[in-house]
Amino acid sequence: MKLVGSKVGNFSVYHLENKDDAEEFCRFLLLPNSKYTDSLTRLLSSCKGFTVIVEENYFDKDWTSIFSHHYSTIYGRYPRCVTRLHIFQGTHPFEILEEACSFQSHYVGYINIYPTRPRVIGRTLLSPKIYFENPTVMYYEEMVHIAGNELKIRGFPFTGQDGKVVSCAHVACWEIVRYLSGKYGYYGEYFLSDIAVQAEDSRFGRPIPTKGLNGGQILSALRSFRLSPTIYWISNDLCREKAIEYAIGYLLSGIPIILLGDMHAIVGIGLASTDPNDKSIIVNDDNYLPYGIMKLDTTHNVRFPLNVLNGFIAPLYHKIIVPFETALNFSEKFGRIDLFGLTKNGLNGNLMSRTFLTSSKSYLKSLALRQNQNEFERIVRTRPLPKFIWITEFYQESNPFQIHAEYLFDATTSEHDPFPFLYLNYPNLIWVNKIFDEPSDSVCFTSPIEKKECIKSWEAFPGNLFWKEN
Repeated sequence: MKLVGSKVGNFSVYHLENKDDAEEFCRFLLLPNSKYTDSLTRLLSSCKGFTVIVEENYFDKDWTSIFSHHYSTIYGRYPRCVTRLHIFQGTHPFEILEEACSFQSHYVGYINIYPTRPRVIGRTLLSPKIYFENPTVMYYEEMVHIAGNELKIRGFPFTGQDGKVVSCAHVACWEIVRYLSGKYGYYGEYFLSDIAVQAEDSRFGRPIPTKGLNGGQILSALRSFRLSPTIYWISNDLCREKAIEYAIGYLLSGIPIILLGDMHAIVGIGLASTDPNDKSIIVNDDNYLPYGIMKLDTTHNVRFPLNVLNGFIAPLYHKIIVPFETALNFSEKFGRIDLFGLTKNGLNGNLMSRTFLTSSKSYLKSLALRQNQNEFERIVRTRPLPKFIWITEFYQESNPFQIHAEYLFDATTSEHDPFPFLYLNYPNLIWVNKIFDEPSDSVCFTSPIEKKECIKSWEAFPGNLFWKEN
């Protein structure tokens, strides 16, 4: 560990070039006995070198919230401020402090260290590009200030737990709510103490020291933040294989999920691979730094104490009425109906399928990128769409990125709607539901619109987890 230059105000700059430097740096941060020591050491020794700007006396909104809620009211003295680490890949000169914006391409995020006893990692935002070349993970963009310089960082939020006010379940709720508030203007910004207050329920023990939250408390807390969560318990009615299929369906839809174990909760935030047969997902576990990989189709996840998966929670936007399993039933139903089915419309039954949710806005953007779907694009763009739609794409296993048919369903209808489809797009024709044109008690749909040219395949939807470079 090498101090570059001298300390200026609250800032100092360090070079970390190997594992020994990283271990010494953790001792410098008073983290030698923390459960995060190994994770932080691995991160800071994972490439040829890092430059770390240490910012002392940083006012962190989330630490301030739990400081006011609890730590300021007890006998022990705890600082009001935290230590923030700004991490850059590569070793850079001292001028990085004054000209940090010039090193934007090397900036990989920040980690806040909370002054609890023992110290824990608090609010953190790291780029998944540290761990993955082409990450398929949810993210939002945040502006960061370093000594008057403005930089931006994209990733999924993370924090640890102190074990007194905040448990793993509180962390899971906070990460989801913080991600949604950063990604979408509809959701407000909430802090760790807000999660703790909303989840308080004396029927399940004392709020401090916390014993964690059960499924009902998590649902209640998420509802208070303008979400409409649904919970899936693995049971005789829902086997583990089906639960995994549902969980991956929600992740494909860009919806983070809370995975529930016997005594632990972690957040699923993406997929480890674009291979449809790979059941590995990217998770945030508050016992480690973010972006770990967990295999859902095995009970031997050494890193994660979640060998027993009891279920998961999907925090849906309140206007999404149709859950994943209902959308799956819709696609299976229309795939079998003689009039609309795959075989009737010139396709064999050996195709694989994937079902996911997206916004109509995102879908319309993707249509503009297609090379040979002008007829379908013109029809869809000139007709109304609900805010959210479920999409089922049919593809061959040899090429999952070229699709041969797609179904679009209304995500704001009910499971009892006999004809919930919006469009059924086949190589040679298009079925259009005209319920918006001629509202009535019976379904109104056109005769199929035959395409001028049979298009055997076209580009798949790029995905809700697609990483866009700056």
